[in-house]
Amino acid sequence: MSLCRDHERDPWNYGYTRRYRNVGDQDARDKMVADEARTNATGMKAKQPRLDAAMARITKLSEQQAALMQKGDAVGAEALVFIGSEWPVDSFMGPEDKLSPRQRRGIPS
Repeated sequence: MSLCRDHERDPWNYGYTRRYRNVGDQDARDKMVADEARTNATGMKAKQPRLDAAMARITKLSEQQAALMQKGDAVGAEALVFIGSEWPVDSFMGPEDKLSPRQRRGIPS
């Protein structure tokens, strides 16, 4: 047998498995996951109008770009791509987006 194990597909292949047997606080962990899911769902509802506005603007820019490309105006279509790339992502973010999940739950980081 070669020390380099050249005959194998992955010469230094190894595995690692963890087995968790302590499930005494499973209810508390399930509650924490459910609370975080509720928080995320509430946050998504608050963000939905901003996301809809972003999708509407992106759709409008795409339609304008497609119309310009059909006319053969590649320069105009490229200018629209540049305009779309200048749109700041922060305009979709609210103050809650800048907090970590721990901060949203009131746990100091």
